[in-house]
Amino acid sequence: MPIHVSVSDTLKRNGYDLIHSDLYAMQWNPTFSPADFGARKVENHLTYAIEQRHKFVAGTLAPDIAAEIEKVLVADLLV
Repeated sequence: MPIHVSVSDTLKRNGYDLIHSDLYAMQWNPTFSPADFGARKVENHLTYAIEQRHKFVAGTLAPDIAAEIEKVLVADLLV
């Protein structure tokens, strides 16, 4: 039995509600790029950490990134 099935089953039996993100199935793009931000705080130079912080605070991250961050923020446990 794959370990993720065993972990999922055990957590469910112990009363956890599960949210599963299969980034591969979602065709998640793991490569950082300017396209992650649209209009940037610093247009002539991409510093990913600065742009990421700026967009997070402004609530304007790409929808797929924002959705995954929301899952982490509401989680009691990450596996």
